[in-house]
Amino acid sequence: DLEAENLFSMTAAGASTRGWLGQASYRNTRFRPTIGAMVLGGATSSSRVVGGGPFIEIPYGVFMHAGWVGRETHEFDEDFPDPHAFDSGPNLALAYSCQLDVEPRDPSWGFFIGGNAFWFRDHLGGDRDLTEYTSVLETSYGVQQDWLLWLRLSYSKKIGPLLDSEVLEIQSAVRGSTLLEGSDVGGLTLELRFPLWRDLFLMPFEFIGLGEYLLFKDLRGFLFGDAGFAGTSEADLNDRENSAASAGVGLRVDLFAFAWPLWNQRTPIRLEFWYARVGQTREAPGNEFGVGFVLGY
Repeated sequence: DLEAENLFSMTAAGASTRGWLGQASYRNTRFRPTIGAMVLGGATSSSRVVGGGPFIEIPYGVFMHAGWVGRETHEFDEDFPDPHAFDSGPNLALAYSCQLDVEPRDPSWGFFIGGNAFWFRDHLGGDRDLTEYTSVLETSYGVQQDWLLWLRLSYSKKIGPLLDSEVLEIQSAVRGSTLLEGSDVGGLTLELRFPLWRDLFLMPFEFIGLGEYLLFKDLRGFLFGDAGFAGTSEADLNDRENSAASAGVGLRVDLFAFAWPLWNQRTPIRLEFWYARVGQTREAPGNEFGVGFVLGY
């Protein structure tokens, strides 16, 4: 409406029938705290998920969501019947942020803390009893202008019978690590981010009259260290035999692309390239390279 007291929003994205997400939400901003409701559906790899429920947004960065999720996990196997499981149960998410952004994606002060929990039960319409927890803490500090010290702690745990595709993998916490997995994964990341070339303003297509379609904005470097573990059993967090650590250097390229006629405004994109020296339990240290891509802020 004209006074923006009632806000409806819809988002959707997809790359294939096995990789898509759609979400719709309603917020009433007339009262404080803001109240609303949302529904979502999507697919990632072998999972299909639908869910929804009410939420509350409290001023000063506090968000709380409570809802119900129905999820089907379907593994694809060419040689055997496809294993699958249907899960049903409540979901609770909490988040708080007081981060202050000076540069996009690079908050110069503050912290973010969040958690998400699912309680799937067979007596609630599912096929199994499965509990999932995820938590994350991020904080950053501006050492000087555009020089940032960034820290992230994360921990995820699953309790119950798991399909092969549902086992947690340590590469989600430690860059360059492989082969380590379990029902418990935790990680710590420390980065020093610094500018290499601010306001580069390089337009590679300018010579053919298409300079507005691609703009290289900034080049940024970073030094990083990762450490983490993956539990070796589905139930015992204390068994931390599988651990890994990596340290390295990377380059981030911030650019803007204009995808007319599909999109009539510049879209921020970040490309990331990194090298790491990786060591993990029962494996000799090795060199790893990686590439990352982020679309939008």
